[in-house]
Amino acid sequence: EVPLRMLIQECCLIVKGKLKLWRLALDCDENLRLVCKRSQVGQVLVNLLSNASDAMRDRRRVTGEEDAQIVIRALPIDPLDPSSSIIIDIEDNGDGIGLDWKDKVFEPFFTTKPVGQGTGLGLAICRRIIEAHGGTVTPVAPTELQGCCMRIVLPNLSPQEN
Repeated sequence: EVPLRMLIQECCLIVKGKLKLWRLALDCDENLRLVCKRSQVGQVLVNLLSNASDAMRDRRRVTGEEDAQIVIRALPIDPLDPSSSIIIDIEDNGDGIGLDWKDKVFEPFFTTKPVGQGTGLGLAICRRIIEAHGGTVTPVAPTELQGCCMRIVLPNLSPQEN
């Protein structure tokens, strides 16, 4: 079992150089725990945080807007059942994902970044890791901000089931 809030905070520290320009909000109960392979789920979180930061940097360069932020929410689907699946949303107010890209973003080598700035492998790897954990990762409509929201849903299995 992994204390999820601590894992998210550790991932934020890993990419702190990219995140220091943006306001960051974390909404995750300190007691929320997740049965997972810590390093793999951490890799997914680092990638999604890095992508969110890149999207906001691009938006800032184009619009000059300074109000860039990332919101990370993690909560159980059923708050009364500690073994229920966990939802993790990473939301930003960057440019978002175009409707025509929503399915393509998980294809290997697909990237919206300029040549030399992205391999197009990050989200493909994220999807494989999350699916190997029995979960899903999908872009969903943002709830607070007007950019992109990537939603991870992971079953919270006991160690012998995972």
